[in-house]
Amino acid sequence: LAADSLWGDEIFSAIFAAKSPAEVIAFTASDIHPPLYYLLVGVMSRIPLWPQGTPSAASDWLWRWPSALAGVLTVAVTCRLGQTLFGRQVGLMAALLLAVAPVAIKYGQEARMHALFMFLSALSTLFLALALRRQGDTEKVRGKVTPFPPLLVWLRNRFASLSSTFWIAYTLVTIANLYTMYFAFIIIAAQGAWVLAESYQRSAVSGQQDSSFVTFRGHSSFVTWSATILIAILAYLPWWPTLIKLLAFRAKVGAVEGGVGNPLAFLPKVVLAIGPVLNLSNGLFGGVAWLFFALYLIGLGVAWRRDRPFAIFGAAWLAIPALLPILLGDSRALHLRYAFVLPVYLIFVSLGLEGIAALLYRQMTNDKRQGTKTLFTIHYSLFTVFLFLSLFGVWIVYNQPKPDWRGAANFVAEQAGPEDVILAGPLWDDTRFFSYYYPCPDRVMPPPSLAFRLPGIAAEMAATGGKVWLVSRHQPKADEDYLRRQFYGVWVMEPLQGEYDPVQLVNIGAEFCKRAARQAEDWAAAMEADGVLNPDPRSSKATAYLCQGDTYAVVGDYERALKPYQKMVKAFPGWADGYATLAKTCLAVDNVPSAVEAFQLAVQYNPNWQGVSADHAAQLATEGRLDDAAALYRKIVD
Repeated sequence: LAADSLWGDEIFSAIFAAKSPAEVIAFTASDIHPPLYYLLVGVMSRIPLWPQGTPSAASDWLWRWPSALAGVLTVAVTCRLGQTLFGRQVGLMAALLLAVAPVAIKYGQEARMHALFMFLSALSTLFLALALRRQGDTEKVRGKVTPFPPLLVWLRNRFASLSSTFWIAYTLVTIANLYTMYFAFIIIAAQGAWVLAESYQRSAVSGQQDSSFVTFRGHSSFVTWSATILIAILAYLPWWPTLIKLLAFRAKVGAVEGGVGNPLAFLPKVVLAIGPVLNLSNGLFGGVAWLFFALYLIGLGVAWRRDRPFAIFGAAWLAIPALLPILLGDSRALHLRYAFVLPVYLIFVSLGLEGIAALLYRQMTNDKRQGTKTLFTIHYSLFTVFLFLSLFGVWIVYNQPKPDWRGAANFVAEQAGPEDVILAGPLWDDTRFFSYYYPCPDRVMPPPSLAFRLPGIAAEMAATGGKVWLVSRHQPKADEDYLRRQFYGVWVMEPLQGEYDPVQLVNIGAEFCKRAARQAEDWAAAMEADGVLNPDPRSSKATAYLCQGDTYAVVGDYERALKPYQKMVKAFPGWADGYATLAKTCLAVDNVPSAVEAFQLAVQYNPNWQGVSADHAAQLATEGRLDDAAALYRKIVD
């Protein structure tokens, strides 16, 4: 857990989880994940034994430990779920396959919410299975003659039987899941298909036995499940505005980027979207993934003969995530992290292995005396083959290092002086990631901040002999004035001499950003090939151009800032803040028609934006200048 330093998203977890609960909730209200994971792991950072000072390997280990615990518990839950539905052998096989599933191990070693979400999804499914089974058993032994009306009998059984305990547990876990990841609604949808199919099947059976109880007894499971979901939705009420805002933003971005287009034309891409889901089973390559998928399909067939409602659930469990891009109108949904499908997916894979073994046994022998031994040999020989395929994938996952922010920061801390400035790269939050490990974070800044603090900081460095270091995730341009040192995923440019001319420092920062923009696509492809990151090259390029433009803008050179800003919105259309920035710059150079057009686009992509003056007023309020902020707000209203 401490072999690699935290990478970008994990550093976000460590930074924001360590804040107060109120700050965590405020942050996640504008994030892409709900707050529960941050709140849970944040409790750890407040224990007395937590390592103090600059983050280290020990603190990295502690941040990742909850995910490792969640991953181990998911193995146990998967074993129990498989055993409950299809017997001990299927449960043990699915659990062992999950224990060596490369992506499950990968997310079990990351300080992110994916392992927790996988655990809660599997746990809610287990409680639902136990509730349905216990409720079904209760209905089977219930007599036809009763002195109470059916409704009172139903209420009595709901609160007097063990099934009520499972329903309560299912409700609580579902609420926790909703507050862990927004994809919990996928889990609810698949489980709803299961409960509906189960209710329909019981209705048919009840109808054959006693027509007077068809409607009530047949649909009691669905009624109970609907009640639990209603409770979960009510418990989620405080977060509904945030969810609606996020969905509206996704829909807006999807429309700007052309959405998914014609659904029929997009279906082949949806089929290909199953690929990322399938790779979770082994982390190797498409051929092996499709072998696991074939076993999953065979498992669906076996389940169809033994438990049709659960077979329907298994189909929905994988189909809904694959169809999500069409449902959201956003093709970027193809890049979801699908670890949560693994427990149920591998149960069906184990069922498929069992079905193939039975088929081969029937083809190979008619000797009933040796049947059990022969079937055992066939079954576990097949299982061993797929187990070792997964184990080989684990080796690949263990050879996927993360960006070495810790190593880069430790090196610079040893070599740089306290008067030196570290110029961080232009990607999202490079400054934050490097500063997390660097003992003097106030000396780390992006190029626009350096330009903003000129000429004062140039004079300070000239007086103390300070130098400007460059740290970036992109490979910097070779320069005779710098020594290039590479840590995995991070480049450090060590200066050989100082530069104190403010104009030259601005140019160094702007060129630093420009080169990053040119490298964005190649860098994103290389990171995705490594399997650790899946960056969007468009946002990388747009961020680099924004940083370049800001470097010029803060020193008042709006003419030179205009071109990078134009490239920024072209690289990433639909970015409301980007268009607002471009519009303000157009006004600064007296290009009113272009400013109007950019402002209109900004409002189109973000209807809640109130304009430049409101932004200024909000900034004044943030700085504590409340009287000035109030005066500006009154002027806007008037």
